Amino acid sequence: MSLRYNIQGIDMILTTEYLNSHRTAKGAFTRKQVEALGIEWPPSRGWIKKAAGTEITEDQAKVFEEGKTYYNAGKGKATSKQLQSNVNFICKNIHHLTVDQIDQLIAAVYGESSVARKKREIQKIIESKRG
Repeated sequence: MSLRYNIQGIDMILTTEYLNSHRTAKGAFTRKQVEALGIEWPPSRGWIKKAAGTEITEDQAKVFEEGKTYYNAGKGKATSKQLQSNVNFICKNIHHLTVDQIDQLIAAVYGESSVARKKREIQKIIESKRG
């Protein structure tokens, strides 16, 4: 599932296999990924077939691959006001969450490796709000 390299080894040729192997968990592509390939957002129907066989740089490939994990459910970027509102909602209602839900939330935001540390921090917050 890799890219094909041209003779110079500098540019890469896109394949449909490569593109499809970097879909999001929901089977789509993020705006960041599509734009990394030089395609306007939203992409037109058939853009994957059109992109297959074209060349991209290693930098574009890196942005495309990393863009898979970038997801913003709303249109455009979330504002600081929206983010603060979400954080406030979670803090206000955190005592209603189960430990498993807290673990999932932490893993989604910080990654699996940070779960234990963040869990301890959140447990302290919960205890202070309950007490």
